[in-house]
Amino acid sequence: MRCCCPGPRIPAVKRLTASHSPRALTIRPSTATTPRTTVRPSDRQRSDRRVRRAQTGGVPYGCLCRPIASCPRRRGAVMTGRAVPPRVVAAQCAASEAGFTKSCTPEVGRLLRLAAAAKPHGIIAESGTGSGVGTAWLHSGLGSRARLTTAEHDVVLARRAAGLFADDDRVHVLAGDWRLLEQHAPFDVFFCDGGGKRDDPERVVDLLAPGGLLILDDFTPSPHWPPRFDGEVDELRTFYLTHPSLDATEILTTPVSSAVVGARRL
Repeated sequence: MRCCCPGPRIPAVKRLTASHSPRALTIRPSTATTPRTTVRPSDRQRSDRRVRRAQTGGVPYGCLCRPIASCPRRRGAVMTGRAVPPRVVAAQCAASEAGFTKSCTPEVGRLLRLAAAAKPHGIIAESGTGSGVGTAWLHSGLGSRARLTTAEHDVVLARRAAGLFADDDRVHVLAGDWRLLEQHAPFDVFFCDGGGKRDDPERVVDLLAPGGLLILDDFTPSPHWPPRFDGEVDELRTFYLTHPSLDATEILTTPVSSAVVGARRL
């Protein structure tokens, strides 16, 4: 399978499948006097190759055109063969075309989908629409009676994201400051990925309904308590993790990133 991205590629190595019989791989010496050495790939090696091929969705390992984070096809492929909602794929493509690189990761996306599905009649909100990737993940778990409102200060990005959900009246994309969301509060799920997260965290918590879920991503895991970042105490993360109105915890989304998830106390 060819990579979707233009650019130089290293030729893919031919891989053995179950239908092939094991072949001897001959390493030819540089001089004729040195005896030949024959190496046969083990069953484990052949199995590992097939597994790795399946995990990448058939994308050649030699693709050097763009990093995974900026290539929608490769980015979705690393999810170990799990299906990605069509609207998420469309939003990833829109982000790539617009040069937008701050979309949430698939790991965070699946967390958003779970949160939305847990509130089938809920009012869902997002601060920082971007190109609509996070919005699409929330939408994939949205109940038939739920509503999703997202705000984006960049008018161009907001207009593009709105186009992705033009056929669904449960979704509303607001162009402007994140505080436009306040008229739709309180929220049963609030993915705060833009305004409010740093500049008005107390107000972010206030917008949650009792039992409402708050999700904040883009943190760096820390083995310390209180958590530290760049050698200093991470005051923002500590604020959310210790807020008296929240039961909150930090979870790993990848080995190098984490998210804070909190529930508003009843």
